[in-house]
Amino acid sequence: MKRRVFLGCLGVLGVAHMEINAAEAQKKTKSLIIYFSRTGHVEALAKTIAELTGAQMLKVEPIEAYPNAYSETVDIVKEQMNKGIVPAIKPLKVNFDDFDVIYLGSPTWWGHISRPMERFLTDNKFKGKKVMLFTSHGGSGVAHTREDVQRLCSGNDIAESNAFYGGSANDKADLQSWIEKNVS
Repeated sequence: MKRRVFLGCLGVLGVAHMEINAAEAQKKTKSLIIYFSRTGHVEALAKTIAELTGAQMLKVEPIEAYPNAYSETVDIVKEQMNKGIVPAIKPLKVNFDDFDVIYLGSPTWWGHISRPMERFLTDNKFKGKKVMLFTSHGGSGVAHTREDVQRLCSGNDIAESNAFYGGSANDKADLQSWIEKNVS
């Protein structure tokens, strides 16, 4: 029994140590989280990253919101992708010079970043940043999202991407490990 309690305490201390390491890494950098979330999965990830890093958050929002109904959204996004339509988004003011690390959060739609995130990255250019892409998906994993970001964010250091399956999109330990591995 004492051994289990001792081992349990070591486990808790290990998690606390991971949190401190992630926080220490972020003290050296100024970070910004830019995300689009239709269902709340990506937003949950963004909030966890903000909690771990102290990063500021900016939400990308299309001028014309997507419907709540999944099937209606699927039809609209399919049409947008087939016709090359990248919808307008609400303006966001950001001075990228103020940040060292840019976290980009997006759902994966048909293997690619969401159309609103694509619009944001097309309209807003920055260079010399560490770019950290995190996505939620329904089974496609990272797919082509990293390639999308590499194409749209040339001139930056694109870190290894991190993909989370749907509603399980709040894995704090996985996010901590990913941040520690990629942000120094």
